[in-house]
Amino acid sequence: MSTVSTVVYMLMLTAGTAVPVSAMLAYDAREPHEVRAVFRAGLGDTAEWVLARSLLAAGLTGRAGGGALVSIGLTSPEGTVRLEAPAGPVAAFLDLTCRLVPAGTEPPRTDIAAVIGGEPP
Repeated sequence: MSTVSTVVYMLMLTAGTAVPVSAMLAYDAREPHEVRAVFRAGLGDTAEWVLARSLLAAGLTGRAGGGALVSIGLTSPEGTVRLEAPAGPVAAFLDLTCRLVPAGTEPPRTDIAAVIGGEPP
């Protein structure tokens, strides 16, 4: 097995309201730095984001984490959104990813400029 996935239920905090959303988190050992998240609110729209596995893990213990919730902020040209996810399911998912590729053993990322939309040097 080289992939793992799970659904995590979150709250999207926007304009003073909390909207329930589900997120399918998926990890593929062939892209060891990335976690793909497909967010779905209700029966309608979906949005796919690529998150850095290391940043998601840092959210469990860093300033925004270390408790029962993980706070995820996403920014695009259309705006900014903040999501809150329960730490337990996120930690369990990350544990599964580390069974495939232990944290710190990922190969160096040489294409980072292309990944974030810039041109390589």
